[in-house]
Amino acid sequence: MGKVLIAVPHAGIRLPDELSSRVASHVDETFLCAQSDMFTDRIYSVDGADNLIFPWSRFTADPNRYEGQTTEGGIVPLRDFAMRPLYREGAEPSPEECEALLVRYHRPYHASLAAKIDRGGYSFFIDGHSMMAEAPRRSPDFGRPRPDVCISNCGDSEGNPVPGGRRLVCSPELSRFAWDRMRFWLTSISAPDAGSDRAPQGTVQLNVPFLGGHGVRTHARPERGMPGIQLELNQRLWADEDQASELPGRVEWMREVMTAFVADMIEATS
Repeated sequence: MGKVLIAVPHAGIRLPDELSSRVASHVDETFLCAQSDMFTDRIYSVDGADNLIFPWSRFTADPNRYEGQTTEGGIVPLRDFAMRPLYREGAEPSPEECEALLVRYHRPYHASLAAKIDRGGYSFFIDGHSMMAEAPRRSPDFGRPRPDVCISNCGDSEGNPVPGGRRLVCSPELSRFAWDRMRFWLTSISAPDAGSDRAPQGTVQLNVPFLGGHGVRTHARPERGMPGIQLELNQRLWADEDQASELPGRVEWMREVMTAFVADMIEATS
C-alpha cells in the first residue's frame, strides 16, 4: 500500500545566528511565528504520512523559491509580508552571504526531500502550507479574502492544463477528487466553536489564489507514479493571526481533517 509524503517548508520560526543578530527590532519570536505557516508542523503530522519539516524560518532561505528568484520577496527575503525591512539598515546579507545561506539551508532541505522520494514507497506528495486569511501586501492578491483551502496542481480553476502553461503535477481527475474530499471533511468533522467568522465554509478552490510553487513543481513525480499537490489551508480556521496564537482545539481539529483527507488520497492512489 502506498504512502503519502508531506513536505512542510514554512512551519519553522528560528533564524540562524548569522541572521538573528542583524534583524530589525520588530523581528522577534512572535513576529516570526506570525509570518510562518503557523502550527503546520503539527497539522500535517498525520497517520499514514511521512513528513519532512524545514526547521528554519522562511526568511533564512525560502524553500518554496527557486534559486535566483527575485519576485515575491526573493529566496532570501529582505522584507516581510507587509513590505517592512527585515534587517537594520546596512545589516542586510550580502550576495555572498545569500549564496552561503542557500548552500547551508536551502539545498540540504531539497536534497533530503529528494532522497526520501528516491527510496520509494510513496504514492502521493503534498507540499503543505497555510495562508493568511487576507492576502498581505507582498502577495499578488493583496487585500482579497481567501478560501478555506486552495489545492494547486499548476492548472486552471478546474484542474485542467493551461495552454502554454506548466506541466500538471497531478491529473485533473485526481485534483478534483482531492477538492471533493477536502470539502467533505472540512464540513463533516465538527470544529470546536470559535465564532461564526471562523466557522469552516467548505470553500475549496483549485489553483486560486496559488498555482503551485517551487516545492511541488520540483518534487511531485506524476510520471513515476507519485502525483502531488500544493495544499494551502486558511489560518483563520485555527489561529488568531494578530496574536500568533492557536484557537482552542482547532489545531487538533484541522489535524483530524488532514488525517481523513490523507486516508482518501492513499486509497485513491494505491
